Amino acid sequence: MENRKKGAILLIISTVSFAMVNIFVKLLKGIPLMETIFIRNVINVGIAYWMVKKSDSSLKCADTPATIRLLVRSLIGVISLYFNMYAASNANQAEVTTRTRMAPYLTIVLAAIFLKESIFPYQYGAMAVAFAGVLVVVGKISFNSALLPLAAAFVTAILSAAVKIILRTLKGKAAPSTTVFYYAAFSVIFALPATIVNFVVPTPLQAFYLIMVGISAMVAQITMSTGFQLVPAGEGSLYDLAGIPAAAILAFFILGESIKIKTIIGGTLIIIAAIILFIGGNKQAKKENP
Repeated sequence: MENRKKGAILLIISTVSFAMVNIFVKLLKGIPLMETIFIRNVINVGIAYWMVKKSDSSLKCADTPATIRLLVRSLIGVISLYFNMYAASNANQAEVTTRTRMAPYLTIVLAAIFLKESIFPYQYGAMAVAFAGVLVVVGKISFNSALLPLAAAFVTAILSAAVKIILRTLKGKAAPSTTVFYYAAFSVIFALPATIVNFVVPTPLQAFYLIMVGISAMVAQITMSTGFQLVPAGEGSLYDLAGIPAAAILAFFILGESIKIKTIIGGTLIIIAAIILFIGGNKQAKKENP
């Protein structure tokens, strides 16, 4: 399987896995958020370390610049998590969603500037269709939220785009399991103080959900890190939007939530955009490597 096609499939698996994380978090009631983040990433640290050792990889990068980028990626990821939590807790969810979902478009711009990636006609088409899908799903936006939380949501989008750019630059410099290990380790340190102060002993069912949060997050992180080493950052970032219909479908079957007509229409547009990307990307790959 060509790298571009394999990368696209991995990124779709990643976005579905991130949606699964949110499903298990929603099922997990009575456990503080920071404790959930802490346990999730303790699991990720353990699995990532095992993968590094099993594959004879290394926790070291190929060179010092790559090590610095890896540490920056980990720090940015944690900061992005904090800003996203703040925005989600203090602003209208539709308004937060429109700003955080700007990340793929910001990634395309940053990839063109810093990675010199070209933007092809099929990508413009996919961006337009996907953006229309997001607007349909989100619906009417009132802009009633305070400025600071909305600014935090926009910063989250910028940081998320920066993470994807860095992941692309780590191709051949650091194993995907190594990048996940460092990000998870940073997250553990970030969540530890609050976890100690507000720790709640989980019930067996809560423990199961916590483990599933950790496993789902690990699948999401490792497939994302691998996918962005195989697909151009700008193109790959648009697959993130597949998380919108994926979340709706999973919530319908697992949580029993209803699916609104606007979600079906918007989700269909986003899926069409993903198909445009997949087909267009494969054609472009064949042109570049006949």
